[in-house]
Amino acid sequence: MDVQREYSERLGVRFVLMTGAGHTPNEERPEELTAVLVPFWEQNQR
Repeated sequence: MDVQREYSERLGVRFVLMTGAGHTPNEERPEELTAVLVPFWEQNQR
């Protein structure tokens, strides 16, 4: 996780760790993922 956290800092984006989600958070934690993605998309519309 340290590498991912470092990349997020370099990009200036928020790092979110979803406990209990592996490689498919859209299947394992869909509500939690949506709660993270929708605000990100709304803030970064072009």
